[in-house]
Amino acid sequence: AYGPRCAVLAEAERGLVALDLNTGEQRWRFNAWRGRDFRLKPAGPLLLVTCGDSAVYGIDADSGELAWRYTARATFEIEPCAFRDRMLAVGGPPSGRDGRVFCTELASGRFLWNHLLDVGIVGPIVGVSPNVAVVPCRHRSGGAVLIGLDLDTGQELWRRWLEGWGEYSLLPVDDFVVACGAGGLVTAIDARDGQIRWSHSFAATDPDDVPRRLEPVLRGGALFVPADTVYV
Repeated sequence: AYGPRCAVLAEAERGLVALDLNTGEQRWRFNAWRGRDFRLKPAGPLLLVTCGDSAVYGIDADSGELAWRYTARATFEIEPCAFRDRMLAVGGPPSGRDGRVFCTELASGRFLWNHLLDVGIVGPIVGVSPNVAVVPCRHRSGGAVLIGLDLDTGQELWRRWLEGWGEYSLLPVDDFVVACGAGGLVTAIDARDGQIRWSHSFAATDPDDVPRRLEPVLRGGALFVPADTVYV
């Protein structure tokens, strides 16, 4: 992750270190209480950090000082999300039996709401206009499902089951989200009601030929989709 004029690196179980991009010298160091697997998310002047313990940390990206820390009776192992003036974090292990979404103020870490789901959360939450948090989940039956939550209240707005198999990644675009799956299925879903806007199913992908990263990339109105080859 990047802060002001520095690169922030995770040192296995030791913590975080910020290196000056011009000189390579250490600018600051941060050690969590029991951190082991760091996940970082730049959010303006802050760096949001989870590391598998019971806290989400808001760190000043320039000085390394702790701006706030939110703790709960949960473990935070998935990368947090910064959307507008909110921070969203997943409580519980990835792909657990059920997951909980926590929401705080981004600037202060003050608790706003939490929402317990009856499905396991498998990846980072994404925020989508106008006011929706989209949560990637997997049902106990093995099926993939997206859940839309109201950003102000945490109320569930909709659920959308996804076809295909394996993992998938989300990309927010304006007022919809694009879900890219390992099985070659790409679907655009309206964030307001969960309805499908469009969908493409590419040739079936060999399980041994799945890219390591499934994130689609949007450039100049073109969507680059990774699969066994790259589709545009």
